[in-house]
Amino acid sequence: MKSLRAHGWLFAALAAVSATACLQVPDAPKHECDSTADCDGAHGEVCESGTCWGNPPTEQFEYVVSPPAEHAELVPMELGSLEIGDDGRLQLIQLEQPVSLSGQLAVNCVPPMPCSVSRLQATVTVSRDSLFEGGPGFKAVADTTMTNDGAAFSVKVPPFSAGTGFTITIVPQPRTENDETSLAQVVPPLHQMVSSIADAQKAVTLGAIDLEHMEGTLLASSGSGLAGYRVVAMGHWAESTSPVEVSTVAFTGSDGAFRLFLSPDVTRPVIGSPSATVGVVTEIVAAPTDPMSVAPTLHLAIAPAATAIAGQTTLSQPANLGSAQPRTIHITGRDSGGNEKDIIGARVRVSATVATPEGGTAVFVSEANTDDSGMAMLSLLDGAIAQHYMLDVAPPASATVGAIYAQPYALDGDSKVQLPARVRLRGHAVDSSGEKLSGVAVTARPSYRFAWNLDPDAQTFLSNVPVSTAVTNDAGEYVVWVDPVIADVTGTYDLAFDPAQSSGVRVRAASYVQTDVAIGLSTANDSITVDDATFPSAAFVHGEVVDPVGNQVEGAEIKVFQLRTDLAAICSSSQHAPSPCPVQGRQVGRGVANSNGTVELTLPRQ
Repeated sequence: MKSLRAHGWLFAALAAVSATACLQVPDAPKHECDSTADCDGAHGEVCESGTCWGNPPTEQFEYVVSPPAEHAELVPMELGSLEIGDDGRLQLIQLEQPVSLSGQLAVNCVPPMPCSVSRLQATVTVSRDSLFEGGPGFKAVADTTMTNDGAAFSVKVPPFSAGTGFTITIVPQPRTENDETSLAQVVPPLHQMVSSIADAQKAVTLGAIDLEHMEGTLLASSGSGLAGYRVVAMGHWAESTSPVEVSTVAFTGSDGAFRLFLSPDVTRPVIGSPSATVGVVTEIVAAPTDPMSVAPTLHLAIAPAATAIAGQTTLSQPANLGSAQPRTIHITGRDSGGNEKDIIGARVRVSATVATPEGGTAVFVSEANTDDSGMAMLSLLDGAIAQHYMLDVAPPASATVGAIYAQPYALDGDSKVQLPARVRLRGHAVDSSGEKLSGVAVTARPSYRFAWNLDPDAQTFLSNVPVSTAVTNDAGEYVVWVDPVIADVTGTYDLAFDPAQSSGVRVRAASYVQTDVAIGLSTANDSITVDDATFPSAAFVHGEVVDPVGNQVEGAEIKVFQLRTDLAAICSSSQHAPSPCPVQGRQVGRGVANSNGTVELTLPRQ
């Protein structure tokens, strides 16, 4: 029976792998054995219900067990290891009793600002780093509720572990509209660590009378106040975190004036100061509030100063922006026969970045999707900014035509844009005995090596280009289409193979990724034959998930992870790798519990 098996294993290609990219054993498997004699009994396999279970991998795995959404009383748990018997039986997995992080909120505003707690609405995010290296960690989001004692929150979290705590971020709402009743305009976000339940149950006060603040004026190029803008300070809670809003929000009136109160958990960068134990504010961003406005967003970086206390800040629009003009861009491409066709569903973006009088930037963006005629309808400014326009086009998913990035665009130029052809990657999926695997889903994702050699703007563009997918035919063959070059960087791709698409047939193969498939000097319309994706061997294992009192949990999900060891080398050889280099676990298995609480997994053997 071994020769009829497909084998494999999974690791993540470019960010977190979605659930659909990891194998869940189908409910109606192909009959594999009649007795244990048909299995690899010498290595512990046993025959149960027509399947050979056991002979598990010897590699170290970590596990995240998550309850289904309807079990709101349960929370995910992380396990550094699980015992797996030679017969493929997992140890009993019992979800832990969660604890509640809860608190009562108070507010404190600078007089004479109105600051009634009865007006407080907020979003509360609770997070924790993973208990094992490279794991996904924990995150839960909830809204505050109003009680007899005022605004409060309660979030169920896993039990506290020694040496770890949770981060709580409280962001007053609403923040995107000029609502005079919103405390988001007078109370900044709060970001704090709690290391025990006792810390979490204390009253939390938002705002203070001595908060650091930043104030200034938005000006039109004429020198008058710039109304109708939303102003906020951006920053980092910690060096390794992404930029977020770290202040109150302000909405400008006819005088263009604004005042922002910073979170107590950030500070302005100060010259000569050592690494701060709190976050840092990095820039002020002012964006038009009217979604129909044809105007740029203004950015002003916060340079390190001699003191954390700042004076007045001015942000001005550049001169001669011009007026809004409608512009239709027709996106076309060539099919495999060389015939021109309209490209439907492409994302078209025209942007420009120019300097402001204060040394900041004004960023103008207009974007739209092409309609059934391949037309994208944009509104563009016709002033001096038009000399700096760049065109980006992201094709629809699995298109045979490619992307355009940062191509100079003339407002009075040709309204028709033809997308380049992509490179065709062709190959086969086979098991370890060389048998072709049909019905395997194949996804081509840009590799880290590709992405991290692009500058940050190009990385963002690449991440928004839909991936190309295919399914292997009866001969195990697939074809996917990829861009050979983005921003003068030659593409390399990770090909992710998911046998879960073999409906009704249990394929002895875990998901598998063929990494860093190089395009080399290929050009558009080329066809590249990729080495066979040969799946390593895999083992079937199964176990039971129960709640804290022993009831089976239908719909519980197990994700299996293994630490990636290749990222450090990729970081060191890439021009724009993140710093610090990320540590990530790769997902190598997934299963969902049936009505009996039983989870079946396919795990890879290296």
